[in-house]
Amino acid sequence: MSQVPHTSQVSLPETSLWANRKCLLIACIVATANTQYGFDSAAIGALQAMPGFLKVFGFPDPSSPLGYGIDSTFQQLIGSLLTLGAFLSSILAGAFGAFYGRKTALWLACALNCVGLAIQISTTNKGVVYLGRIVLGFSNGFLVTFSNIYTAEIAPAHLRGVMVALFAYWVNIGAILGTIVDNYTKDRLDKGSYQIPIGSLYIVPVLLGIGLFFVPETPRWLLHNNNESAARRSLETLRADSLAPEYLELEWAEIIRGVEEERLIAKSVGILDMFRGE
Repeated sequence: MSQVPHTSQVSLPETSLWANRKCLLIACIVATANTQYGFDSAAIGALQAMPGFLKVFGFPDPSSPLGYGIDSTFQQLIGSLLTLGAFLSSILAGAFGAFYGRKTALWLACALNCVGLAIQISTTNKGVVYLGRIVLGFSNGFLVTFSNIYTAEIAPAHLRGVMVALFAYWVNIGAILGTIVDNYTKDRLDKGSYQIPIGSLYIVPVLLGIGLFFVPETPRWLLHNNNESAARRSLETLRADSLAPEYLELEWAEIIRGVEEERLIAKSVGILDMFRGE
């Protein structure tokens, strides 16, 4: 990495959201990944009250208003296995992201998401559904983790909180979409009652996978991987006209300095230091 450029002792101006509209748009595109979590939670939760779903995965129960019951273990596992998959992916996220980047991780998550959905749509076997839920949970863990890392790394420092908060908006939008889809399929008595909501979950990974072609990798990750020219181009794309050239140079210098300090700390701190006292 080149030497940190000299900058005067001035602070970066706190530019407005409108001035950073290009960066905000890019953050919004990547933050749509969080929609999948809310969409899935709302859609799958409501399926268990649909006769069409219960006919396939439940059992006849004359005492139930719907005429069918469902095994409590199956109910618990289709929710908890999603969480298990997300937990497993979070363990691997750090190492994967360090080597392959945020965009590659999100593309992988989109692909795995599509695989998990295909498994759930095509089967009537509970064991195969469990596999689909784990795969979907693994991909959702990557989607949530790396979309928020990406947003935090590209945002100007004074707008980082606002842009990272896009997570909550997209999760809620996903929950609303899942509820709407279920509302329109709830009265179906065939497999379409659950296959349509699950199929609707393809919308997010497909659109996100396309959108990722039009956004840059984060400057910090590119610098960590010694791709300084690409990191500089990425920063220039993200900041567009929001900063005067001298302030862009200042932010560039701060990013380089921050990455170098992180490298020095990483060399001097081991895993066991987490368990040692001061």
